[in-house]
Amino acid sequence: MGYKYKPNKSVAKRFRVSGTGKLKRGGGKRSHLQSSRSAKTRRQLRKPDVLHEGHARNMRLMMGISGKRPNKLIHDRKLAAAIEAKEPSNRLAGKDIKSKSAPRKPAAKAAPVAAVATTPAPKAATKAAAKPATKPAAKK
Repeated sequence: MGYKYKPNKSVAKRFRVSGTGKLKRGGGKRSHLQSSRSAKTRRQLRKPDVLHEGHARNMRLMMGISGKRPNKLIHDRKLAAAIEAKEPSNRLAGKDIKSKSAPRKPAAKAAPVAAVATTPAPKAATKAAAKPATKPAAKK
């Protein structure tokens, strides 16, 4: 029987994982002697800090989180944005988009094309032509 992985619970209690996989940690210097600090410093100490990626990678391994790679996710998003800038997709075509630019002029409508007589005949007509004429019923 193989070894069952046990995540490090003390690491899991000290960090929170963001949606992209970054680890947020609580800052230090908050236990006491807050009155000697400025209001700006106390405000900044309330915010969580993001752990550097080198340490975060090791902590994610200890927590048993796999598949979260924030640098790869950021790279993929930038790559997708660059591709989108080069070739805009047609997913917004035809929708009313509120923009500050001038409204688009409607395209000129093309004249209707005359129907071509190459359409096949209805099946009922072809079946009637293919059947031989029936004999009239005999009179008594």
